[in-house]
Amino acid sequence: MKSSLRGIKLRILKGSIMSFSGFSKEDFLAFPKGSRGRKLEVKQKLYNLIELVSEKLENYAPELHKQLMYKGVGNLRKDAGNCWGYLSKAKSQSNSVHFNFIVNDEGLSVGVQLERPWPIRSLISNINEDMSGFLKTLRSLEENIIVDIHKRIPILGKNGEPLPRRFKWERLCRFQSKFFDRYALDYLLNELERLEYSAISFHWQYYWTYDMDLLSSGDIIDDVAREIEHLLPIYAFARR
Repeated sequence: MKSSLRGIKLRILKGSIMSFSGFSKEDFLAFPKGSRGRKLEVKQKLYNLIELVSEKLENYAPELHKQLMYKGVGNLRKDAGNCWGYLSKAKSQSNSVHFNFIVNDEGLSVGVQLERPWPIRSLISNINEDMSGFLKTLRSLEENIIVDIHKRIPILGKNGEPLPRRFKWERLCRFQSKFFDRYALDYLLNELERLEYSAISFHWQYYWTYDMDLLSSGDIIDDVAREIEHLLPIYAFARR
């Protein structure tokens, strides 16, 4: 069985990257308790989607099409509750502001994410320099954009020491961008400065849910590219 799983993983990494015909309901129901084989198939589909969305950005956001040179999907652990991927300007996406893609039992979600000290410190500095500009940027986004602040909790190994780059994510709060005011901003800054390991994301409030016909076709590619275009103002502010 072990060797067969290796074979599946090899095909995932070296398979066709330009074929995408959508997700099925079974793809979403693979999380969190589906077979590893099915999860790996979803991982391949997500990678293919990200590849094609990257190409579509030439039509929707040409400046991003040129910048976001790196793309990939995360490792799938045995108890994975989702499959995630990214588009990033940096080779190590977690060291930079990046676009994050998540597939889980609810559907598909896309957003802007920051999760390491350097990009988060940079965002804090940008906000402190231009608080009114940050609030204006958030309020200019669609009403269904939300802001999540997460605490990242190190996962310990058998020896009691933190495992490298292994974290459990715990959402601390959620704001709708249209209701984001100075009080919410003060809370955001306090939490990001207080936590040793934190993360923040700006993403569409509503998933493309698994029962939407759009997800079972290639038409979702244009939808995702348009959503990334809508998120461009907050991405640009975070990268100042």
